[in-house]
Parts: sequence; structure tokens; C-alpha cells
Amino acid sequence: SYCKWKGVTCENIDEGDDYIDQHVIRLELPNNGLSGKLSPRIGNLTRLEVLDLSDNDIKGELPVTISNLEKLRVLLLSYNALIGTFPSELSLLEHLEIVHLHSNRIQGNLTIRNNQTPYESFYGMIQRESYSLPDSPQDAFDKAMFIADCGSPSAFDVPVNCPNCTMCCNSQEDCNPKTAPSLLEIESSGFRDYESFAWVFALSAVGLCVFLWLGSSVVDYFKHRSDPSTFQQSRSMRILDAKYAIETIGVGSVYSFLLSSNIGGWLIALVTIGLQTFMLWPFIL
Repeated sequence: SYCKWKGVTCENIDEGDDYIDQHVIRLELPNNGLSGKLSPRIGNLTRLEVLDLSDNDIKGELPVTISNLEKLRVLLLSYNALIGTFPSELSLLEHLEIVHLHSNRIQGNLTIRNNQTPYESFYGMIQRESYSLPDSPQDAFDKAMFIADCGSPSAFDVPVNCPNCTMCCNSQEDCNPKTAPSLLEIESSGFRDYESFAWVFALSAVGLCVFLWLGSSVVDYFKHRSDPSTFQQSRSMRILDAKYAIETIGVGSVYSFLLSSNIGGWLIALVTIGLQTFMLWPFIL
């Protein structure tokens, strides 16, 4: 019976020896030197719960028939030579708890459907299998996660998009948890996305600079009006401030034009700032 093959685990519904009544529920052959393509017939194992073919030399694309594995909980295909794009049918597998698809050449959008948090998934597996309890919440998180090549720098022209991944690996094979710093968790502050936050932040910074400039101008105006003798002293201070600013910025810097009264120089500086902002905008977002 195929149920006695290495890496194959069956579930016998009728508790008999007839192979017809035996369904494969686990296929685990990691680091076995396997080569070739993953056959579309994998979709015939409709009772399969665990598929672990990691650390082999499996080539070709992921077959769309993988969506037939409705009971699949664990999908481990990392460290292979898979290519192509992620099948959209993966989103139909709603019982997935662990998905490792990193260290391949699969591109595109990876949509993983899971209604449980990593903690709930892992503790659910403890109840079904002989898993040891985690030493810490982080340990539980690490054992129930979704991993793909969605890190930066990416090995692809268009980085892998995996919104539900809990860990992303990059072209240097470094894998890091996909967690946003608390400073960037802007949705809880009422912003729709980071782009809207960036616009509000930039406009607020410009507004603050204008406010400080107007306030300083008003203070200087009333100071000179009440005591005209301070005008010459204030002018000398402004000259020294401008000299210090130019030395700090650099005489050859385009930003030094902002300290002059030349309209052409201001235009050059503003165009340069605009071009730099345009080029850096994708990284800001």
C-alpha cells in the first residue's frame, strides 16, 4: 500500500486494510533530493492536510489544482526552484496555518486566506498534533506564519506583494518579520494610508516654516519700529547668519540659492527640490 511509503501518512476511514478506503493526509519529503515538476495530480489528494516538499529541487510552476486541497493546513515548498506566478486559487484555501514559499523564483501577488491569528493557528495545531508548547509568544508566532520572497531588496523587477505574510525574505536570503514600526502605524490615527499621512506631514512642515517666518518678521518689525537703532544691529546679525548658513550648506550647493534674492537662483533650487522629491517619493511611500 502507498500508505507505507516513506513520507506518506494515511487516514483509514473504515479502519480496514483496503487501500481504497485510505486517504493520504500528510506528504512529507523535505530535503530528499527530489527533482522535477509538481504534478497537477497533486490536486487529487483532496484529504491532504500537510504538504512538505521543502529543500528539494522542484521546478516549474505551482499547479492551479492545488486549490483542490481544501483541507490543507501546512504548505512548505521553500528552497526549491519553482518559477512563474502565485496561483490566485491559493486564496481559496481557507484552512492554511503555515505557508513557506520563500527562496523560489515565484512572482506576483500572493493572497493567503486565514481567519485566525498566528497564535490561534499554532495553539490549534498543538491540540491536534504532538507539538511542544512554545517558550514565548514570539516562539508561537514563528511557528505559525506565512513566508514569501516579499522583502527588500527584491530579487524581482516587481517585488512580491503579500499583504498577509508575517515574514518576508529578500534577495540576500535575509528573512525578517513583516511588522511596521509604531511610528508608521498610521491607520490607527485616522489616516487612510501612508500616502495621505505623508502629504499631511509635508504640508504641516511647510506650514510650520511659513508660520515661524511670519512670526519672526512681525517681531522684527515691531522691534525696529519701537527702537530704530536696532535695525543696523539686526542687519549685521542677518549677514553673519547668512554667511554661517552658506558655509554649513556648502558654497557650491544648489540650496545656497535659497539664501539669495535672485529669482533665477530660487527657481533652480525649487526645481531641484521638486525633482529630488519626485525620485524619492516611491521610497517615502
